[in-house]
Amino acid sequence: LSPKGNATREQFAALVSRYDKLSLEVTMFFKGEKNDLEYVVKYPEGYRHGEERPLLLFLHGSGTVGTGTEGIMGNEFFSESAKVEDFPFIVLAPVLEDGNWTGVMRTVYDILTELIATDDVDASRVYIMGTSLGGEGTWFMTYRYADLFAASVPICGWGSTNWAAKLATVPIWAFHGELDDAVPYEKSVEMVEAVKAAGGDANLTTFYGVGHGIWNYVYSDPAVYEWMLGCCKP
Repeated sequence: LSPKGNATREQFAALVSRYDKLSLEVTMFFKGEKNDLEYVVKYPEGYRHGEERPLLLFLHGSGTVGTGTEGIMGNEFFSESAKVEDFPFIVLAPVLEDGNWTGVMRTVYDILTELIATDDVDASRVYIMGTSLGGEGTWFMTYRYADLFAASVPICGWGSTNWAAKLATVPIWAFHGELDDAVPYEKSVEMVEAVKAAGGDANLTTFYGVGHGIWNYVYSDPAVYEWMLGCCKP
């Protein structure tokens, strides 16, 4: 499904309501005040419209920049997470045309909050995950919009330790390869230590002897999603 132009929340809800039970992917275009973004919303197998499901915002890495919605659907996140039995999440996956996630955060926020406002999303269970360039975006968006997220999973990303006080309000599970030569492993170590020092619940899983490409290990691990679901906003 590929609606043209800027689909409103009402049009979006009407579109989804035509379907009762099936695995559904919706490709959309959002015209923001400063940025325009294409994005995909993928519903879990057996989804019924009107059910309140957990929502996972996924921010891709630099390899998917400029590839459009076809590129994001070919991202390894979808093929690897499909290996997880009974994957329960509605996935929101925006696509960068160029630049980085920090430059389009407001537009991502607007898309996210419109989706949360529908009858399909459990607003107490909204999560964020991103890799590399998307890992930076995950740290940054968790900092900027901490009140939205029940948990955050930055993978081989980086950020500013100055964000630690706000990040401390969100449970965080970070992942990084010890031998990463694209984004230094120390970046995640510094962020997790800063959040802990600020009183937050932050943990780092290190892949020893492994470089930058750790994401498939995370995407396909049921324990990551079980941990997410154990975190809820009051």
